[in-house]
Amino acid sequence: VSGQTVSPSGYWTHVALTVDSQAGTATLYVNGAATSGSVAPGFACNGLATRVAGFPSGSYTGGLKGYYFAGAMDDWRVYTGLMSPESLAKVVGVSAFGGGSGSQPDPFIVASPKHLHNVRNLPNAVYQQSANIDLGSSPWVGWSPIGETGHAFGGTFLGAGKVISGLQMTVYSAGYSWGLFGVVDHAQIIGVSLYLSGLFVNGPAYAGTSGALAGTVTNSSITDCQATGGYIDFQGTAGGLVGSLTDSSLARS
Repeated sequence: VSGQTVSPSGYWTHVALTVDSQAGTATLYVNGAATSGSVAPGFACNGLATRVAGFPSGSYTGGLKGYYFAGAMDDWRVYTGLMSPESLAKVVGVSAFGGGSGSQPDPFIVASPKHLHNVRNLPNAVYQQSANIDLGSSPWVGWSPIGETGHAFGGTFLGAGKVISGLQMTVYSAGYSWGLFGVVDHAQIIGVSLYLSGLFVNGPAYAGTSGALAGTVTNSSITDCQATGGYIDFQGTAGGLVGSLTDSSLARS
């Protein structure tokens, strides 16, 4: 089974394969998006767990001679029975977030710095913050914005009255977008509260765009968001909440 989805370098990608040996069908899911395929009638996954035992280290050659996985794996699981798309979404929610399936009625739950960091890996899902989050300690100091050109945040993020504090960034290259979110496109950000203290963006001249919440926002809506405290040492395009806002709405923020 193969798909056309390209996983961007530097981001974690969730990949799942379901096989219905009786129907002769297989479905490959990449970050929840399905690609259908077919398998030989009677195909079975017997012994799959042992055959791929060496795969995470990049050494698996059985049946795929000459092919190696040039990357890292955080988790590998084999389930019995055919999993539904809804069940797979729940697996992602438990492993990368505090629960949920990433849908409007069942958002991924963001309750820790790690959960917030993982938002970048599934940028088109729906999220709800459920606890105050402090980014002021290692390894979160020097925050890498969620969303960049070609991989923008395009989902929904609900702050739900919770606070994000301790945001600090050092700009290391010109031309990028800096903030809690970097590049935002066709998204909704609602009810996010940032409490900042001291310098939260330190950047060179002509360093792109910067705002506490987001650097560059297009075709999106920002509602009931706020940022208090802190200051920017930045000689590009900067704003208190958003650096650049195009074809978007900013309400009660």
